[in-house]
Amino acid sequence: MSMPSSGNAQEPKSSKAPGLIIFFLLFVILVGGIALIEHLTPVKPITGALAAVGLRKDDTPTSAPVAVATRVPTFTPTSIPPEAVLLPTTTPVPTPIPSPTPTLLPTSTFTPTSTPTNTPTPTPTPTVTPDVQATIQARQQATRAASATARARATATARAKPARKKPRATLRPAIPPLSGSIAFPVFDPRRGMYDIYVAKVDGSDMRMVISEASQPSWRKDGQLLAFRSWKHDARGLAMLSFLDGQTQRFSTYLEDILPRWSPDGGDIIFFSRREADRKPRIYRYSVHGRNEMVLRDGLQVVFGEYPAWMPDGHIVYRQVFPQVGLAIMDGFGAGGRLILADESAIAPIPSPNGRYIVFMSQRDGNWELYRINADGSGLRRLTKNGANDGLPVWTGDGSTILFVSDRDGEWGVYAMFADGSRQRRLFFLPGPLDGRVAGEPEFVSRGWVEESISWIP
Repeated sequence: MSMPSSGNAQEPKSSKAPGLIIFFLLFVILVGGIALIEHLTPVKPITGALAAVGLRKDDTPTSAPVAVATRVPTFTPTSIPPEAVLLPTTTPVPTPIPSPTPTLLPTSTFTPTSTPTNTPTPTPTPTVTPDVQATIQARQQATRAASATARARATATARAKPARKKPRATLRPAIPPLSGSIAFPVFDPRRGMYDIYVAKVDGSDMRMVISEASQPSWRKDGQLLAFRSWKHDARGLAMLSFLDGQTQRFSTYLEDILPRWSPDGGDIIFFSRREADRKPRIYRYSVHGRNEMVLRDGLQVVFGEYPAWMPDGHIVYRQVFPQVGLAIMDGFGAGGRLILADESAIAPIPSPNGRYIVFMSQRDGNWELYRINADGSGLRRLTKNGANDGLPVWTGDGSTILFVSDRDGEWGVYAMFADGSRQRRLFFLPGPLDGRVAGEPEFVSRGWVEESISWIP
């Protein structure tokens, strides 16, 4: 009875051994699976997932909660009883997380490069330039069209209203034809001598009338011509009659200079340096009485030069003492008064109506012509160039001033209106105007500045 009982007791032991082995293997597999899951879920998948979401490693405050959420499933299986052997099937749930994360890492490098690529803002400029050029061309075309329109309007206006041009002619009146004759000196350098010529105002009919003479002055009627003689046997002042051709000398001093006829033709005024002090004094010669006198202001001799008659019988001259400038006195030297303080003003000539006085001066650097009122006011410059302009003389109506100039390279006779406008050359002289008479001292011969021209109708 004991033998059968022992055999029955060993059968259950052999049937439980395989079950324990299987349980042990399952437990090992469970523990190994958990370890494998922990090994296969490092921090990199978390950062990759964060990068996929759009976060960076540096954004630690927001990445911490996400990492905790992913580790909770891996920790909870420790509390599950042994019967839950199917838990390893839950491990595939975290495995999809690592697979997409490695591919998303390059996306972090794209964000810094994307910002520079958006900067090519200059690219719109090429598209704008055609519009600008088109605008410029349009404006140019508009400007040309406007100017063409303006020219067309101006032309149309000028053609439609030709009558408006006629009043403009009054601003620059036509030059009236000049008449009369002019006497003038010409210097011959070969002989060292002056000669007197006569010509019409246009230069025609030019001829020499007196040799070895200069400083001509026509009497108003044109019958007598006073002049300065340079002849060695007839020094002084003389007059030539165009009626009989006779010459009469009325002064024998070689220092007597620039004779001028009075308005009535009865007297001649001139100045001289005949005295030993060589100071210029003004003299008056009576043609009818054939006598001369030195002009005085009371007991004081009048020291002056370049005298000329005013229409009313007064005399305008260059005063040299006590002041220097242009002055006016009566016909005998009394009541002299300075009207213009200009030390270089010479050759004053009054207008036929006595309103103006024209003279030559170096006040602006070279010899030019100027005009003042008879009282010395209203100074006006008539000529303006780098040449020599001088020796003025009025025409009979007072509208024109004749003068000499070398502005065109040689000496000639010129004309202009009384205001200095419409200056033009009448003719060239047949020779120079400036020169020193051979063998004469300076106080006797001073060149063209002590010469004169004369006009008659």
